[in-house]
Amino acid sequence: MLLKKQTQDGIISALYASSSILASIYDTANGNLTITFKVGSQYQYANVSEADYVRFEIDDSQGIILNTHIKKYPFLRLANTDVKLLTEEISGLKAVMVKSAAEEKKANIVFALKNSLSLTHGILYGLTQDDVDTMFKDSLLMLQSKINDFLT
Repeated sequence: MLLKKQTQDGIISALYASSSILASIYDTANGNLTITFKVGSQYQYANVSEADYVRFEIDDSQGIILNTHIKKYPFLRLANTDVKLLTEEISGLKAVMVKSAAEEKKANIVFALKNSLSLTHGILYGLTQDDVDTMFKDSLLMLQSKINDFLT
């Protein structure tokens, strides 16, 4: 899964949340695609079509697209590289994503709770007790769902 993408002067650099691939660099001028793996190995694939690169970049599994679309291109094995900085950056990006997801789940719980509490005042707004009870029950079910979502 794509975590970060930067484009400058026809060079596209990307970082991934993948079980084996850390990063890629794609040169739009000549179609060279360099892929860096978690173990530090690097391969450069020549003349990769833009369509195949985009497929690789946006897919949820870069490994599958590598095997089905990229490995058909001629390649060179490059020198191994130290992946410590890449790994640290990817870990930071993943942490931000997890935090953002948790914050969104918390906001959903707060919204559902506020909605439930506001319904207790429904009678003041001309609703019948049965209407308030039904809406309150539905609201509590929604709150329960949001809490369960948060816990998973």
